[in-house]
Amino acid sequence: MSSPSTVRSIANSRLADAQRRSSRMRWAGVLAAVVGAHFIAAQWFERHRDTFKPVSPEHVPVQVALLKQVHHRPRKRSPPRPNVVRSRRASTC
Repeated sequence: MSSPSTVRSIANSRLADAQRRSSRMRWAGVLAAVVGAHFIAAQWFERHRDTFKPVSPEHVPVQVALLKQVHHRPRKRSPPRPNVVRSRRASTC
């Protein structure tokens, strides 16, 4: 028969093996996720790298009519109002 300490040490070693296995699987999953994210980013850069090249002048997506300078007539200003000083005592009855 096995003593309780022997059974306990076997259970502890199996638990430690399971924890190591799950830790390895977790790191393998993290590595796979990082590699996948880098692959997706590389594909995006490969598809969109030509958009950084200059565009020919006839195909520039700008509305030129909005960029023309518009001349406005200056507004007529009303004459300045005279400064009237009122006394507080005169206004109260």
